[in-house]
Amino acid sequence: MVPGERPLQDNCDDIVKRLDSGAPTGDAVLLLARAGDFPADQVAAWDFDSRPETVGQARARTRRRLDTWGVDDETAFTTELIVSELVTNAIRYGAPPVQLRLIKDRTLTCEVHDNSSSAPHQVLPDQAPATDNASRGAP
Repeated sequence: MVPGERPLQDNCDDIVKRLDSGAPTGDAVLLLARAGDFPADQVAAWDFDSRPETVGQARARTRRRLDTWGVDDETAFTTELIVSELVTNAIRYGAPPVQLRLIKDRTLTCEVHDNSSSAPHQVLPDQAPATDNASRGAP
């Protein structure tokens, strides 16, 4: 905990006590959250252009970073496949630049962003042609 920051539970308890005095009865939800930056050694981010060879570069950088973080081989291999698929889709359907970001906290998070304003949409198997394997769905 950062010095001077009260635990969220203490803040929650104070708010509930204040509401409890004469407040109408009924269900209530109270959500408190504290956002913060991840330590620099737990985040890796790279920008890529939209060339097909970028996918190999993204996988190689991912593998090196996961090795540095001590991620087990099975998780590293799976993450490489995910990175490959997401970066390929961003290059194929998005707009440059493509950014890959890995975050190692309690879980491993893999994010890929592109500059396109269009969002992926789901195409159900019975709606797509048999030859269609486009992951963002048919246009």
